[in-house]
Amino acid sequence: MTGRTNGAIALCLLLLACAGQAPDAWRGAEVVWTPLLTIALDEPATKACYDPLHNTLYVLLPQSNAIGVYVDGERVNTLGGLGYGETQFSRLADIALGPDRKLLALDSFRAQIKRFDHRGDLIGVIQLEELSDPRLLAVSTGGFIYIWDAVRRDITLITDPPAEEPYRFGRFQLDQPSLLDCTANYVWAWDDGQTVFFSAMGQYVQTLDGLLHTDRSGRRFRLHESFVQPLPEGDPFAVSSQPWQRFLLHDGYMSLISAHRLLLGRLEYATP
Repeated sequence: MTGRTNGAIALCLLLLACAGQAPDAWRGAEVVWTPLLTIALDEPATKACYDPLHNTLYVLLPQSNAIGVYVDGERVNTLGGLGYGETQFSRLADIALGPDRKLLALDSFRAQIKRFDHRGDLIGVIQLEELSDPRLLAVSTGGFIYIWDAVRRDITLITDPPAEEPYRFGRFQLDQPSLLDCTANYVWAWDDGQTVFFSAMGQYVQTLDGLLHTDRSGRRFRLHESFVQPLPEGDPFAVSSQPWQRFLLHDGYMSLISAHRLLLGRLEYATP
């Protein structure tokens, strides 16, 4: 981290300490951050996917094998739960939103993906017969599905219609990642404190320290506890006065997660 970045973070910490709360919004030379809502969670969450078309936030709750459904910050529904019913999960591992705004939920024990519409109705099931222990899921804007398998220790690219021989990559670059994401051009995994980037077709690109995400344009952002920094040398901005454990960035909306809190906000590029 550069001295310029350290100085900017120190200044933000001082301002937050004096204010005692998160700023309502932040405008920098490059991006504008606007917090939208904060949710107190009854149990730890590991991922959140926001559908702006239906103003719906889906929150992955692995302890309950369930997905919390929130509208305007209020929990209005719960999908799944432990069981063998068609809408339940044996081991809910991950979730993602498809380009059609359908929710995809990965059941690692059954090796299948369940698709739900915005009303919470089950509309389809994808069997993952080639995988042994699918744990992480990401869906590109083009509809490609990427899955990390903990037994095979690689990422499988799933297409529709399925390819005769599934395309796999990442075996020599990844150990046990805990988050997988993608855009139309990149796939990345958070693994042991580093983010490993691949092209959409699986070619290794680079490894960077920390948890990073990429927007559609290819611009990268790194999480520094309570700050997010545009890369390579953008000014970090405070998203709150408390540290966050992970974050995701999709369609201009950023969700940040700690043990029992979730923050959703909008990230836009600043205009002169």
